[in-house]
Amino acid sequence: MKIQEYTFAPGVPPETQKELLAGIESAASLEELFDVWFLQKGYRMGLGTAINDDGTHNPGAIALFFDTREGKEVCVTFISRNDLNAAFPDLIRFESFITGWTRRGIDFEMLDEQYNEWMQGMGFKETYALMGFIGPRRAAIPLMVSFALSKGATIEARHINSSDYDPEDYQDDLDEEGIDLNECFTLTASIQKDPGRKGSPQGIFHPFYLYKRETERNTGCLESALVGC
Repeated sequence: MKIQEYTFAPGVPPETQKELLAGIESAASLEELFDVWFLQKGYRMGLGTAINDDGTHNPGAIALFFDTREGKEVCVTFISRNDLNAAFPDLIRFESFITGWTRRGIDFEMLDEQYNEWMQGMGFKETYALMGFIGPRRAAIPLMVSFALSKGATIEARHINSSDYDPEDYQDDLDEEGIDLNECFTLTASIQKDPGRKGSPQGIFHPFYLYKRETERNTGCLESALVGC
């Protein structure tokens, strides 16, 4: 993959910098990067709005960033928006479901029915135990790219620490739905009305849950992520 520029956080060892840059540049796809740096090496990995050093929005780039498992910044790179568009030419952008921001500017309105159908088409289903959506591993990159190509959106893949979930609140429902949090990860997303403008309204999403491995019970087609509803 080609990168336009990169910045490492202070204190990142030179050997880590070299390994990560070489891994990005040699990767054939975002899927490959995700498999290695998120699933195998345990980093967090995200995509989203590219902000220049002066705080302005860079509309021609998408930020591809890596954090430690605990969320400490490691590296931010810029990749070409055109390259990402070319790699996913028919992908539906999440912003297409937004119909406008509320008058107070703290939330947005959206086409809920179309959005829910789109998520179901990617294999996601509602989970009562986690009060959100859970879906197949292979939906991760399409969902991340859908957000990344949407104005002001950022999304990050994070590992789950099951100790953060109180068994008294979750375990019975998780068992009933057959969900093992140790076999899942999350995508956490946000979207800003005017990226690059300080204090611009921002919507925060409940985490999306995904299985680390594909199984018969969570497979689905990704058709609705790639074509219009």
